[in-house]
Amino acid sequence: MSYVPFPNPPLPATGVGVAFQPAFQLPAFQSFYDFSQEFGWATVVPLAQAAVQPALPTYMAGSACRVKISFFDVDGEPFVPYQVQWRSDDWPSMENVLWWQNVQYPGITNTITVPARWNAMISYSREFETRQILFRIADWTGNVFDAYGRYDLLNNLGSTRVNSWGFQGANGGSSGAFQPLGFQTGNSPANN
Repeated sequence: MSYVPFPNPPLPATGVGVAFQPAFQLPAFQSFYDFSQEFGWATVVPLAQAAVQPALPTYMAGSACRVKISFFDVDGEPFVPYQVQWRSDDWPSMENVLWWQNVQYPGITNTITVPARWNAMISYSREFETRQILFRIADWTGNVFDAYGRYDLLNNLGSTRVNSWGFQGANGGSSGAFQPLGFQTGNSPANN
């Protein structure tokens, strides 16, 4: 497959100190794409870990989350953006959890994964926290747009007992953000 290089024009500053610096090439068979299109809107869907997709998916704290984003132009046609970045914030405090990450190869639809280590609770005294994934989208005309999606994290460290890794649950004073696989909380037989 041959590749056609595309120029990398400078884009306006994003206002957060991060400049877009893409360096990618499109396959030659995609060179028929109309790069004069302007971004219109996006759908952002945190994918549920269940058979049914709820309005606000819930994940256990410390588990990875997949978020799907689809792009459309001003006419509602599928759209390939020039560049896409994303970040994770606690909502509504807007405390930043994970700084800007690049989507390496923007397409009509992309799915990103928020790593498990970045989905830990910020405050173990809360029962749940809401995370917001903010996408920054640059179109081929140099304009920059934002789109977001949200999901809940459920505090699964409700036990006051210290496990073999030395982590203690929320009611006894939280201590760690990492939860090893197989760690169980509450009144299950494994904790007695």
